[in-house]
Amino acid sequence: MAAAVPASASGHIGALKTLELYSGIGGMRYSLQRAAPTLHHQVTAVDVNTVANAVYAHNCGEQPLTLSLERAAPAQLSGFQLWTLSPPCQPYTTTANSLQVMLRPVPSVELSCNSSI
Repeated sequence: MAAAVPASASGHIGALKTLELYSGIGGMRYSLQRAAPTLHHQVTAVDVNTVANAVYAHNCGEQPLTLSLERAAPAQLSGFQLWTLSPPCQPYTTTANSLQVMLRPVPSVELSCNSSI
């Protein structure tokens, strides 16, 4: 069972260390903030797309890590209490000429799920 996140004197719940994979333009972060406004998320965002990272920085005020998860060291992905992800859509939109392409697992998602981090 995960440890409880303590509340501060202001009524805000303490920080939750969150790893936001495939952060894109910040939609998942925005959703978390809307869903739990009293919870402070200490977010580390990760995306391989530098354009999306620039938009994320503009929208959220913090620069994501530009990192391919296939090349991430386990230490870069550990120590977080919550992992969120929005699976990358590019393989399914720009090269999806058949159902077979759409049903292939995304290598970095598969790697993250199968890792013993």
